[in-house]
Amino acid sequence: MWKRIILKKALEHDAVNIILCHNHPSGSLKPSRADEELTKNRDRLNRFDQEAYAAANRIPYWTVTVSYYGGPEVVKAQWEYTKRKASAIAGATFTGGEVIAMPPKPDELKGMLSKSPFGIPALSIFSIGARSEHADPTEGHITCSPIVPRTGEGITAAYELIQKTVTRLELPVTVLTPPIGCWARTFVILIMMAVSHDPERNKRTRTAFREMVKILADHGYGEYRTAPAFQDDVMATYSFNNHALRRFHETVKDAIDPNGIISAGRYGVWPQHLREKKP
Repeated sequence: MWKRIILKKALEHDAVNIILCHNHPSGSLKPSRADEELTKNRDRLNRFDQEAYAAANRIPYWTVTVSYYGGPEVVKAQWEYTKRKASAIAGATFTGGEVIAMPPKPDELKGMLSKSPFGIPALSIFSIGARSEHADPTEGHITCSPIVPRTGEGITAAYELIQKTVTRLELPVTVLTPPIGCWARTFVILIMMAVSHDPERNKRTRTAFREMVKILADHGYGEYRTAPAFQDDVMATYSFNNHALRRFHETVKDAIDPNGIISAGRYGVWPQHLREKKP
C-alpha cells in the first residue's frame, strides 16, 4: 500500500477528504496482522520507500518540464544538452523535444497549461490552485513560499524540513512544487494548503501556517510572498537589527503617506495611527 498510489485519484479530482476501506474475504471484521502493521506504519513511509517502489514499477517519481526560446537550432541544441546532463540520473527518461514556431497553430496550443509565453493572454495557469475547466472550483488555498539556496544540498535540506514540518503540524498540503528559479542565486518552493468549508479546520490550518513560517525562518528560509492575513507574521521574521527593515518601511510610509490611506497593513507596514494600537 503506497500513499502516492492511493492519493493519485483523489488529487486528480481535487478531493478534500477521502475514505479508505477494504474487504476481508473471510467475512471477519477483526483487523489482520497486515492491517495492523500497515496502519501502525502509515506515517513512517518515507520518500526513499516511495522512490524504490516507483523505480521498481517504472512510475515517474520526479518530473520536470523545461522550455527554451530562440531559433530552431538553438532550441534543439539546448534540449540535447539537457538530456545529456540529466542522463546522469539513474532511470531518467525524456519526452517531447518539439519546436514550436511563432505564431503557434491552434492544435499546438491544445493541452498547454500556460499560453502566456506565446503572447496569448490566459488565466489557465491558475487552474493549478483553484480553477480548472475539468473540475469544480475548490474553496481556495493559502501558500507558504520559502526562499531556499540554489544548491542541491540546500534544496534537499529544505524539502526534508518541509516534510517533517507538514507532517507534524498536519497541514492540508495539496501542492508542493519543485524548486522554481525566479532569481539568479535562489529558488522558491510553493507549499499550497487547501481551504475548506469547515471554519474550525481553517482556523487550525492558519495557526499551523503561522508556526510553519516561524520554523522555516529559524532555519534561514525567508518567505517570498504570502496572503494579507499573514503579512504581519512574515514581516516579523525579518527581525534583524531590531526589525530595522520594518522600521525603515514605516519611516518611508510616514513620509509619503502621512494620513495612512494607501494599502494599510500591506507587507506588514501599518500607518502610524494604527501601528500604535497594534500589540
